[in-house]
Amino acid sequence: MNSRKFKRITILLALLLSGCVQQPTILQTVTDENGVFEVRVTAFQEDRSFGRAFAGADYHFEVRTPGAGWRKIMEFHHDDQVAVGKNQVRFVNERVAYVFIGWLYAVTTDAGQTWHIWDANNSGILGTERIGYDGIQSIKLDTEGRGRMLLNVIGRQDRIELTTEDFGITWGLTIEQEQ
Repeated sequence: MNSRKFKRITILLALLLSGCVQQPTILQTVTDENGVFEVRVTAFQEDRSFGRAFAGADYHFEVRTPGAGWRKIMEFHHDDQVAVGKNQVRFVNERVAYVFIGWLYAVTTDAGQTWHIWDANNSGILGTERIGYDGIQSIKLDTEGRGRMLLNVIGRQDRIELTTEDFGITWGLTIEQEQ
């Protein structure tokens, strides 16, 4: 094969392949800031070549601090396309913020520089019970680091309440729910 023919085939192949690559479809973007740093959540349609009507969503949580670009906090995949609520990105003060979705929770106590990610399903608190996509229902934290989280547990009628004393770096069952 001569070099001219090889070059043409290579260009044709590159054009064909570049046409196959699609940009992800953005379903929703939620951005909030406190004057010191910003948090953004972007929901992308799940990349599926077959069955796009049944596609879920991939959620990207990011932070931007002064003088820096966007950095990943965490990612979450959901089998459905659910809207991100305003209560899922919260600022407690100029240094503390948290985000949550499904069974994941992330908190910063240093104005977005570092994040601690807590996974309810891998925390050991609930033993063999599992948290589903609608797991973390609500979180409330005060400026001293005390707070509570309400969880839906798969197969339970009642919600579980967890408490924290350190902005949610660690969570524990409330006394009434320990057994």
